[in-house]
Amino acid sequence: MHAGCRKAVAFGLAAMLMAGVSSAVAQSGSGDVLEVRLPDDATIRDVAELYLGDPDLWEEILKASGVSSVAELKPGQVLRVPRSEIVSANEALIESLERIQAANSAGAQVFAFDEITLAIDLRDTALEEREARNWPSTYSFATQSIVHADDAHDKSLAQRDQSVEALLTDRSGAVEGRRPQELGWSDRYLRNTLVEQERVRTLSGSTAQITFRDASRLRLNNNSNAVIRRMRVDPLSGRQEARVTLVEGDFYALLADENERRQFSVDIPEVDAEIESGNFWVSHDRDSAKFTNYDSDEVRVAAQGQSLTLNENEGTVVRKGEAPDLKVDVLAPPDLARPGDDARIYSGDVELGWNPLEDAVGYWLELARDQQFNAMVTSEFGLEDPTHLARDLEPGSYFWRVSALDGFGLPGQRSPVQRFAYVEDVDPPFLSVVDPRDGVVSRIPQISLNGEAEPGASVSVVLGEGASPMALDVDAAGAFTGDLVLMPGENLIVVTATDTAGNARAVETTAIHVPDVEIPLVFDEALPRLAPRHFLSGGEVLTLGGLTAPAAAVRVLDAEAQVLAAGSADTEGAFRLSIPLDSAEQTALTLIVETATGQSLAAEFKASIDDRPPALALDSPPPRLVGEPYLDLSGSTDPNASLTVNGEPLAVAADGSFTLSVDLLPGANELQLTATNQLGAASDAAWRVTYDNSPPVLLSQSASRLGEGASALAIEVVAEDDTGLAAVASATVAAEGETFTGFLRLNRANNTYAGEIQVPAALLGRAQLVEVELADHAGNVAVERLK
Repeated sequence: MHAGCRKAVAFGLAAMLMAGVSSAVAQSGSGDVLEVRLPDDATIRDVAELYLGDPDLWEEILKASGVSSVAELKPGQVLRVPRSEIVSANEALIESLERIQAANSAGAQVFAFDEITLAIDLRDTALEEREARNWPSTYSFATQSIVHADDAHDKSLAQRDQSVEALLTDRSGAVEGRRPQELGWSDRYLRNTLVEQERVRTLSGSTAQITFRDASRLRLNNNSNAVIRRMRVDPLSGRQEARVTLVEGDFYALLADENERRQFSVDIPEVDAEIESGNFWVSHDRDSAKFTNYDSDEVRVAAQGQSLTLNENEGTVVRKGEAPDLKVDVLAPPDLARPGDDARIYSGDVELGWNPLEDAVGYWLELARDQQFNAMVTSEFGLEDPTHLARDLEPGSYFWRVSALDGFGLPGQRSPVQRFAYVEDVDPPFLSVVDPRDGVVSRIPQISLNGEAEPGASVSVVLGEGASPMALDVDAAGAFTGDLVLMPGENLIVVTATDTAGNARAVETTAIHVPDVEIPLVFDEALPRLAPRHFLSGGEVLTLGGLTAPAAAVRVLDAEAQVLAAGSADTEGAFRLSIPLDSAEQTALTLIVETATGQSLAAEFKASIDDRPPALALDSPPPRLVGEPYLDLSGSTDPNASLTVNGEPLAVAADGSFTLSVDLLPGANELQLTATNQLGAASDAAWRVTYDNSPPVLLSQSASRLGEGASALAIEVVAEDDTGLAAVASATVAAEGETFTGFLRLNRANNTYAGEIQVPAALLGRAQLVEVELADHAGNVAVERLK
């Protein structure tokens, strides 16, 4: 969501969302579940912030609504908000903290340690359950914490009028003690009782907190040694007296309120201090004693017969053997810089930083687990730089403050306490991509990327496989935007949100860039056709296919602009449509191609139904008998028909005419002529042609005179042939060197030729048959020469 939109939502969101509440219709956990309609100008994080008080609880609404992903949400969608269950748990956590703080103020750390410790542990468990989004368990542990905190409060009030000793209520590092009757030092542990005249010391890198019965506290810093000289109660006034000797090192004190305060004195060799202040610091080494007062009540310091009074935010240095005569204003508090107040940290190593002060020569850093600094984690006195790295922290809340040290080594005013929380966060951040929607098609390469992520998260985008991530600008509310340049075709867009804990969530979407170019259109070359855009069908459905723009929509309209067929091209641009035909000839069909980017193309075409086989005719019928080894034929068929002779293709002219020459083998030859049109219909013609290359065979012959006085010879010849003899044969007779030829006619009944040859009478007696010429139907000739 853009910043302007979010600003508008900030003013109107509550009204819009409340208007969308339909009813509390179900029971879940400890309370009702609300049904809310998601407004057009709000996100699920806005809904979570309004009803649950925390925008990061958006996943709880998704879970209750049965929605698996933010991408599935749509404006107006009904969401189920488990409001009462979560609100009750959070309110119980807040109340448990207030009850624990009240009990500590009443002295629970001294008088009801077990009860207050159990209350704190139960609240910590409730916080862990809250992090895990276990709301019934959160509520249960928080309410148990309240009960035990109240017990600790009541027990503390009841015991504050009883006599108890001081307690060691906090320690870090090595802390040792020695009672008057003991000869050596021994370890002191939490909750150890401290008595009058007992010595307490801290070693290097250690601190210790001593808590008195009225909840007043002393904090010994490292390498310090103190003696609790006196702890007494005045039965009449109820006021208490405490005297502490600081042998070496330093401590600071936070005393109880004035109406409950003890009389407190600090002894340092050669220096005495009477304390009315409730907040002060004392230091002692071989050369001097140092005091600072941070309270409006006074601290009086006396030595060598003279005294000096310190008012609020004043300090002094009393050198050994000298009277107190120096009083200075302590330095102002530094400004804490990082981490920010109430920051969430996701690492156990935390860098603490503050703004340096001009007159500071060092700094004093305190880090604790509680706001009262009862549970000290570290106390670093004398840091040279305005930064410190706290290592290996445990998950939980931490409080810290810093004082500046002046040239005398006096710590200045403490900075306001700031809090940070070290959270072991393993949940991926919220992420929603609004634009571009998945599968969007763009005619231009430039598009805008818009969405919303968890505030504070960084967002990057990768456009295309193998590309480098590009960081996006994210505003304080989590809205992000960016400009992308698409490549032609499908572009994979991967948006990743990474929170400050390093958890990441990725959302994928695609955008298709189809540049404005001429739309291609090529009809399938295999389609039957009479002309380039006149297609044929063998029935009442025409199958039309081809190539055009990838993913384009295609449809066919008739002459009245009615849609006959519709479909789409695949990612390669191939399309195929089945078009119903209601007449044998349709001349006004239009193919419409529309690309995903809105470009369109119209192409007109024709369609004809042709269910007849092609024509097939020869110019003249082939002979049945030939005497040559080849046969030449010619004929015609339909244009665009294919032709085969005995299975072998034969070329056909554009007008359908054809010629062929067939090689023949001796004997009978079968000829099969087949014409096939583009739709597969065929016409056949078959013939048998006999190729005869053998002449007739002469079987017998005879010549005789016709009778007395005749002038001719009667000739008779018997012959045979497989394909049939010719009707006429010729014969030649010779006499006295002269030859005479005549023709014989065939008697087909017995394959006998007979005829007469005229010979002069003078020569007739000497005439002889010398040659017979036979022929068959194929034109083969046999000449038989006789002796």
